[in-house]
Amino acid sequence: MTTSAVPRTLVFDPIGARRFVLRVAGQMPLGWSAIVAANLSALGCDVEVARANVDIEREWTGTFEGTRPVGLVSIPSEHKLLVDAVSMVTMTPRVTSYELHRHPVTGRLDLRIRAQDASGLLAGLLRQFGMLGLFPQNFDVRTIGGLADDKFTLSGIGGSRVSDVAERELARALTRWSAPPPPMPNSRHV
Repeated sequence: MTTSAVPRTLVFDPIGARRFVLRVAGQMPLGWSAIVAANLSALGCDVEVARANVDIEREWTGTFEGTRPVGLVSIPSEHKLLVDAVSMVTMTPRVTSYELHRHPVTGRLDLRIRAQDASGLLAGLLRQFGMLGLFPQNFDVRTIGGLADDKFTLSGIGGSRVSDVAERELARALTRWSAPPPPMPNSRHV
């Protein structure tokens, strides 16, 4: 990914034997949160809490917190967190419930998703949003007892108003993500 956006802070701190905090601050490239989430997942980290906000000057501040593999005490030098993951997460999120509302003044979308947590869930959601031309202005992600409760404020590129088409496509995607998975081929119903 080529970009002029450069973070001021991108620090991975191991905590105890199995926890971590990743702190980010500064201007970030488009889609950065999906890339960071996918790369953390590829390293074996499980993000349990993530928060980020962007200000009027397009400066982000945020943290990703969770568990890490025992031996991972720093990000390997060859692994750049803001470079596209070799195999970006392509999972289809499985949503238990959701709430979607358009902000009447800004045209942004407020979205709350509840789902069973799975490895790569956050990266999968953020990647799917990006494919719809939607990008977080802020997010607050929490996983407790295997259940994800994730809140996002989404806008178009550069903080622009979300188009009616993008809102309809997101609503359709949420309906698909809420449907039970299709039966496995050759499965029998008893």
